[in-house]
Amino acid sequence: MGAVRLLRTLVPVALVAALSAACGNNSSSSPSAGQSPSAGQPTGVSAPAGALQARPVFARYDQSVPSNQQLGPTASKDLESLMKSHRCPSKAAEVQGMLLVCDTGSTVFLLKDPILAGGVTSAEARQIGHGKQWYVEVGFDQKGTSVLKEASTSMTGTELAFVLKNQVLSANPIDSSMADGTVGLIGNFDEQQAKKVAQELTAAG
Repeated sequence: MGAVRLLRTLVPVALVAALSAACGNNSSSSPSAGQSPSAGQPTGVSAPAGALQARPVFARYDQSVPSNQQLGPTASKDLESLMKSHRCPSKAAEVQGMLLVCDTGSTVFLLKDPILAGGVTSAEARQIGHGKQWYVEVGFDQKGTSVLKEASTSMTGTELAFVLKNQVLSANPIDSSMADGTVGLIGNFDEQQAKKVAQELTAAG
């Protein structure tokens, strides 16, 4: 991955906050939550079981941060309350037709239907500089590249969560760096974790 694209992929969380107005939605509908056997499965997008999914982020809530300091797209008060009370790592649930799921830490996401599932052609663990943090560089097939290229122009500013086995590995702002079908998944990985994720992605395809 080139230096410019890497910097754009590792965009600071502060940028996500600046884009929150474009991503958020203050729906006042009451939540209807519950475990669903089909939670996390692609709707209208076929892929092997356990494949990587790319889902637009409707809202996020970091349980380690006070409500008045939340970054990224936010939800209505009722949905925020539900996300605040959701304990990670809990099983994925369906809420108002969306996927309620955690990342590898304490952030809860509400995700829309996937725009992409599967199609991984390569996954390599890479080190960030000379530090202890690693990321996974993922390459997609022609179909996946086409989807990401379209998203890079029509969904700029929206966050796209990459989900594997009902866990968010990374939530990346959509921009032109995705147009070539390559994405860097940043999830506070150490070397062992990054290599494990790369192996799982390669196996699932």
